[in-house]
Amino acid sequence: MVHTLPDYSSKWKNDTVFATPDMAELAARLKSIDTFDRRGNVVWMDDFEGATLLWTPNGGAGYNVALNATAPYTGSQSCRLTTGGVALQNWAQISKYLSYPVVSNIGFEISSTWDDDNVYFYWQMYLYDGTTQYIASVRYDNAANELLYLDAAAVYQTFATNIDLSLPALSFNTCKLVTDFANGNYSRFICNEVTYDLSAYPIRTNASVTSSRLHLIFYQSGTGVTTPDIYVDHGIATQNEEAQ
Repeated sequence: MVHTLPDYSSKWKNDTVFATPDMAELAARLKSIDTFDRRGNVVWMDDFEGATLLWTPNGGAGYNVALNATAPYTGSQSCRLTTGGVALQNWAQISKYLSYPVVSNIGFEISSTWDDDNVYFYWQMYLYDGTTQYIASVRYDNAANELLYLDAAAVYQTFATNIDLSLPALSFNTCKLVTDFANGNYSRFICNEVTYDLSAYPIRTNASVTSSRLHLIFYQSGTGVTTPDIYVDHGIATQNEEAQ
């Protein structure tokens, strides 16, 4: 006698068990911070969860940079950057030196909150090879609602307008600057959901005898009257990024 199993296909048509995701997705589900744009090979990242700030703080008179539990993007803490209230010295930054990477498309990603009294945000990468300094820098102008890149002549040029990064309190924007250091051009700038193609623009270079290294900088500036606070989290450096 032949026994046939019941047909359960209709019963299980809304099954929520699916195929195993790829390794990148598995890493993300295991609380990796590399979830915004997964292109490139991660060479260093920081979730700001440690007891020690892994970045170098700096700023104008009266600035403060410190780990803080008020506004984490994920986890239990982030880093608060507060400018001083002194005109022309109203800035605060974090920076990180890394060993010389594979000369390729290199990415720098970081997430940050917003303050109405911000004037500028900067995302910067400096690459040194012992004879030359290569500079890639993007600036956000709060008053003009514009994104600008630093050109080869050290002048900031607008590449996007009507950019509003204002958010409810303690919410985060995520941005990523990618630069083709092998060919001396920008590659792209990702600002939240929008990717801007910057591949037509050369980066700035200067003669420099600084030993080989990569220097990442994120900083904010204020009006010099108030002392804006922002919080930063999820700093990631990558190499071997896709060209576009």
